[in-house]
Amino acid sequence: MPIEKCLKVAALASAALVAAAAPSRSDDLIKPRLDVNSAFCAGTGDCAVSVFAGPRLDTHMVSVFGISNFVAPTRYQYGNSWITGGTFSRRLLSVGPVDFEGEVGAGKRWGSLGEGEGWIALYGRWTWFPWNEYVRTTVAVSTGLTLATGNPQYEIRREGVKGAYLLHYLSPEITFAPPKSQWEGFLRLHHRSGGGDFIGDTSIFKGASGGAQYLVSGIRYRF
Repeated sequence: MPIEKCLKVAALASAALVAAAAPSRSDDLIKPRLDVNSAFCAGTGDCAVSVFAGPRLDTHMVSVFGISNFVAPTRYQYGNSWITGGTFSRRLLSVGPVDFEGEVGAGKRWGSLGEGEGWIALYGRWTWFPWNEYVRTTVAVSTGLTLATGNPQYEIRREGVKGAYLLHYLSPEITFAPPKSQWEGFLRLHHRSGGGDFIGDTSIFKGASGGAQYLVSGIRYRF
């Protein structure tokens, strides 16, 4: 068989396989999760509650993730403060392997910092990994707002800036769970800042740059 024919047959076979694997309708790919029947989380698995605790992490976020001057976990610097907290979250939309979730949470700092925190955020969560049939794994990142009850000197890191009670909430996390379990464990970098390293100074955050962040671990129940 001429090579041109072989290539055509291979191309047609590949196209047929892709067509067979693809969703038959767009709503098989994009699935809204909030409707009249499931708004109150009655056994849908779209809602979750969690509790967590952990120490203040003084190593800069950009170093934690290797964006600048990577620091290995064994060399992280911790402060003499810790946080406890809890959240409620709701899965709103699924687009392929990506879930979008709304979250509200509250926490209390202890030790050298004693403020309370409340936040509201939107999470994007990647849910597909090749080993999920053994250990269900997800990674997620948030954008949102966090409001603290105080404005400690620790968060005022730049001369001439008074800090801000309201800051940006950017808190990446990774989760692990048995394949069929409603329970999961997670590790999260609970981070609030003015976002100066990424979005520059903004008037809403009064020019604040850094903020308190905590490396927390917790458990979550989905229902």
